[in-house]
Amino acid sequence: MLLQYLFCILSASYACALWIPITRQSNTQFTTSVFRNPQADSNVGFSNVKDSLYSATIKVNGRPFQVQVDSGSSELWIDPAGLDLPELHHTGLNSGTAYVDGTSAGGEIVLGNVTFGEFTVVNQALVLAPGSNATYEGLMQGVLGVGPYGGSQIYNTLNGTPYNGQNLVTNIFNSLLDEAPYMTFLLSRTNTGVAKGGVLSIGELVSNLTRIIKTPKLPVVAPCGWLTMSGGVLVNDKYHPAYTVPTATGSKSVAIFDTGTTVGQLPRAVVDFIYKDIPGAVWDESQSTYKLPCQSKLNMSMIFGGVALPIHPIDAIIVGVADSGIVTCYAAFEAADNGVMVLGDTFMRNVYTLLNFGDQLTHRGGNEPAYIQLLSVTDPEQAWNEFDQLNVKRIEDMIYDKFAREPLVRSSAALTTSPTASRYTLVGHVTIAASATATPTSTYTVQ
Repeated sequence: MLLQYLFCILSASYACALWIPITRQSNTQFTTSVFRNPQADSNVGFSNVKDSLYSATIKVNGRPFQVQVDSGSSELWIDPAGLDLPELHHTGLNSGTAYVDGTSAGGEIVLGNVTFGEFTVVNQALVLAPGSNATYEGLMQGVLGVGPYGGSQIYNTLNGTPYNGQNLVTNIFNSLLDEAPYMTFLLSRTNTGVAKGGVLSIGELVSNLTRIIKTPKLPVVAPCGWLTMSGGVLVNDKYHPAYTVPTATGSKSVAIFDTGTTVGQLPRAVVDFIYKDIPGAVWDESQSTYKLPCQSKLNMSMIFGGVALPIHPIDAIIVGVADSGIVTCYAAFEAADNGVMVLGDTFMRNVYTLLNFGDQLTHRGGNEPAYIQLLSVTDPEQAWNEFDQLNVKRIEDMIYDKFAREPLVRSSAALTTSPTASRYTLVGHVTIAASATATPTSTYTVQ
């Protein structure tokens, strides 16, 4: 979910990024420890809800919660909804998170035993946020933030206290030194309902995509998010540098990878560059983007590390069906001049993403920097050829889902029982070697 990153970006752009060390006081009563049970069910219920959010199942002191997995934030919070959660430790300290869409979550920071797949973290810090309006109308019960520590209000509040404020994934890496300190995402697509989310892995790679370790290592430029420098945008073989922020050495293009954001955000000039010349495109101020004919198709790529990463045309346009039956289509990138390109699910469905915490974002005692690697999983020629058929089916499915099917069950039980075991095979403990030089790749009522 999208937070405000401008201050962090400017700090990182004008000087070296500020990597603040933890000054946690020692107190054995609240020691954080991690247990790994290889016999445990590794299925974390990774789910895709209508291409709008990706969620997974955690357990807090044994109780299951379906939470959005969010690489754009660093907090773990749940809405207990009146449930009794025994044996939590109450710190008496509060934390809150406000998101750009106007939703928020806040409450007391507590310590509990949190299980995620085969990992259980004892004395994990999280926030109890009863009544939060950031639960997508009950489709989820919280957020599992997997961003770096610098973006965490929990971390900032607990730093210097007897409590460990690091997030769940960082605690896993700090405690299990034999676990490679990275996680990966391979996001699925679905037109309607709840489907398998794709792949979410910790310290493992998809077996037929291990070549990701040879892609360019993109440095993380600040500890407040998975932020790195972009090389710009290609649209129909035309280039735009996509500058987002001025720096002491000239304008730069900064991007963040955010599984918690459905669409994307780009500077207004870049949104104009991509969509303005499409026949029938009309600017919609209320949506901060372009309203488009639903058959609109474009050839678009984002550039990172000198490599052009294609975006499937189906991900460049989003579809909405009104209660009246009118189908309206919009650009999948909104205009926002906030200093950063936000690359949400519309981009991330087109790449296999590796987020490596290194030693910068953990406390393993080494000097390995944090970095990001991206591997394209979209064939641009195939994507172009299949768009028309896929787009017609998408609209048909969404109309059917809107008017013919039973409403989506809005309960955590429905989500956690949805089958999410991936068809992909994971392999662990792959050595991340120096990156090699990569080769760029270049009859409805419808408005």
